[in-house]
Amino acid sequence: MEKSRFSVKKVVKVALLVAVASVVVVSGNASASATGVATWGGFTTSIKGIPVPIKNGVLIHQISGSGRNYTHQKAQAQSPLICYGRIDFVELGVGDKEISRSKGSESAGCVKFAITRQRNNGKFGSNVRKACAQFYVNGVSKARQCHSIY
Repeated sequence: MEKSRFSVKKVVKVALLVAVASVVVVSGNASASATGVATWGGFTTSIKGIPVPIKNGVLIHQISGSGRNYTHQKAQAQSPLICYGRIDFVELGVGDKEISRSKGSESAGCVKFAITRQRNNGKFGSNVRKACAQFYVNGVSKARQCHSIY
């Protein structure tokens, strides 16, 4: 198998730089903001019976707003190749019990570099303790990144 130019360390460094830059830009306009990064290792998935190797990657999740109100919640999965990827927004309560899930649409086939999902101007319920972005490939969870909500 061909060795990837994208090592986990390089991908994480780039993602963290993007995340820090995003916080600096976003925090000027928002009362509260958070950006987090989760990683996944390489794996092989089956597409129409054909094994397809997927390289390592990162899930960047960002929320801006004030208190329980958000102006935007954005998630981006980044990898050299993403096949049948999907990002869900998940809200968790006490004991990490799932309260709600907003399923994203699955990408049609394979895309290079990234898939993104965003929603704007919402409110987290009083029972929500964490807001998460969860990344799936071909219906299988590969990464989750959460922020505590106060």
